[in-house]
Amino acid sequence: MILFEKYRPQTFGEIIHDQKDTIQQETQNPLAMPHFLFISRSPGTGKTSMAHVIRRAIGTPISNFMILNSSEDRKLDTIRGKVLDFARSKSTNPDAPRIILMDEADGMLSQTQNALRNIMETYSSNCKFILTANYENKIIDPIRSRCSVIYFTEPNKEQVFQRLKYICEQEKVTYTDEALAKIISLNYPDMRAMINEIQRLAIKGITVEIIRSPTHLEEEFYGLLKAKRPFDARKFAVDKGLDPESLVHYCFERTLGDDKFLLTHSRDNEGTQIRELVYWTAEISYRMGSRSAHKDIQLMAWILKWSEVFR
Repeated sequence: MILFEKYRPQTFGEIIHDQKDTIQQETQNPLAMPHFLFISRSPGTGKTSMAHVIRRAIGTPISNFMILNSSEDRKLDTIRGKVLDFARSKSTNPDAPRIILMDEADGMLSQTQNALRNIMETYSSNCKFILTANYENKIIDPIRSRCSVIYFTEPNKEQVFQRLKYICEQEKVTYTDEALAKIISLNYPDMRAMINEIQRLAIKGITVEIIRSPTHLEEEFYGLLKAKRPFDARKFAVDKGLDPESLVHYCFERTLGDDKFLLTHSRDNEGTQIRELVYWTAEISYRMGSRSAHKDIQLMAWILKWSEVFR
């Protein structure tokens, strides 16, 4: 079983977040609780986990809980169809509202957000929305004003350390305090990444010596690029759970600083390849930042372009 899911917080008491008391207070009367907008630039800080805890705390049945990834289900037809139908259907528990969790709500177009705004207002007594986003400014004002906005800041490192120790002890994984501290240092504040790293190393036992830093992994990826193995590079990135946006930035800087490689692969003296790489990296970074396309697809597009530029 995936450890992150196995140890996902079940109650407010298990949540590591400085505003959990505020959220718990706002959910005391389930039918009158507000819509929520959870904001965090960093992944793995507990936004989705908090939504699941809220559902359990107020007694909403799992059948009355819908999860949508808004960067994928961004179509206006989805809002006017699936979301509208769900929001206006009666809850099977008269004492608890239905809940729609919309991850990456900042990926929705303004037109779609406007349609969502009307549903949130019309059916607020029957259905509550929990939206998560990385960029608050990409959520239209009418939606923000209808939500209790909660900023998910970086969790307390000591509490994170204790949670990781608890997981290791429950799973009977051998570890050292120094190794857990290194996992936290390399992955902070992404709790999901920390727990995934524990699962990856669990069989061998977790020691400082076997923990590889992201730089080592990114360097391996860069090596696959240089070896003209684009599809192996993409598979490596997915298998290792590397962040596509960070990976593109790392390899861009690595390429520009790799004088020996550039000298070997230069086709002219005018820097045409570098200009092409700069332009394409800027384009891919913009697409990733605007949430207009799936990051893994954009990473593959960048890999293929890199391979074309330095063929």
